[in-house]
Amino acid sequence: MKQPGYRPGYCKKMLEYFAQPPQRVEKKVAYYPDGGVKSEEPVLLPAPLPTFQAFAESIGVPVSALMRWRKEHPDFDTAYERARQMQENAWLVNSLAGGYNSSFAQFFGKTALGYGDNTPEGQDTVITVRVVD
Repeated sequence: MKQPGYRPGYCKKMLEYFAQPPQRVEKKVAYYPDGGVKSEEPVLLPAPLPTFQAFAESIGVPVSALMRWRKEHPDFDTAYERARQMQENAWLVNSLAGGYNSSFAQFFGKTALGYGDNTPEGQDTVITVRVVD
C-alpha cells in the first residue's frame, strides 16, 4: 500500500482547521402564539471540537500519516503541537462553560490531552496520620 505523501502546505491547513473559535453565538427566539417574535436572546454554544481524525479525513489521509509526518518533518511536528494547544484551549473553554457533557470532558482530557487524577510523578505527597487513644 502506498503511503500518502507529505506536502508543506499541510502545516498551514492544519493550523487553519484548528484555529476556529471554540464557541459560536446563536439566537434563541421565543414566539407569541400568533407567530410574532416575543424575544430574542443570544446563546453561546460550543463549536464542534476539532480533532486530528477529522483533519486527517479532510486531507484524505489516515491519522497514522500525521504521526509519521511528525517524526519526518520538524515543521509539521511544530504545527501539530500548536494545533494540539488550540484543541486543548477549545476543550478547556467549553468544559469550563458547561458546553460539554462532564463525563466526556473528563474522558477526553485524560485520554487525548494527558490530564490525570494522580499526583504528578516525582512530586512528594505529605500524609499526616494522627493516632487517637
